[in-house]
Amino acid sequence: MSNAKRKIELRIIRSIGVKGFLFSLFGAWAERKLGKLVGVAPGSEMKEAVKIARREKIQIALIDQDIEITLQRLSKAITWKEKFNFLIDLLKALFTRKKELEFDLAAVPDKKIIRKLTSNLKERYPNFYKVLIEERNAVIAGNIKKLMMGNSKKILVILGAGHVDEVIEMVKEPEISFSFSVG
Repeated sequence: MSNAKRKIELRIIRSIGVKGFLFSLFGAWAERKLGKLVGVAPGSEMKEAVKIARREKIQIALIDQDIEITLQRLSKAITWKEKFNFLIDLLKALFTRKKELEFDLAAVPDKKIIRKLTSNLKERYPNFYKVLIEERNAVIAGNIKKLMMGNSKKILVILGAGHVDEVIEMVKEPEISFSFSVG
């Protein structure tokens, strides 16, 4: 909840790898730029949710995968092709005229736009998609299911728009167990 800038620690680089560290730096920079563009500070929605939960005395459960695990996985999963695509896309973004945004990033985008963006991400950056979306959706859904077990209270879940549909489907799925014998 602090607005203070955190210092970069070497143990973080050792823990998440150089690629993961560079991705986190770039991601933080992109979030700040996008936040300035739309007038919304990165993470402000989560800070507001925490304030409301505290005010209403609602228990808070952090259900996403630990960022260090995500960055470690991303560091190992990203391919040279994806790095090249990323560089090309970055250069295109830097050297082309600014376009009007197709939607208001300060509001939740339409599901059709979300599907298009995630589909493009999955096609152009399949390992980014797998680590940043698919794997985290599974962790989030599993943690929601754990919270739901034996809990009669209502649960409020705050998710990024790109995660909502798949996480809802995963939470609805019954647990499947496999048993087999080796003979």
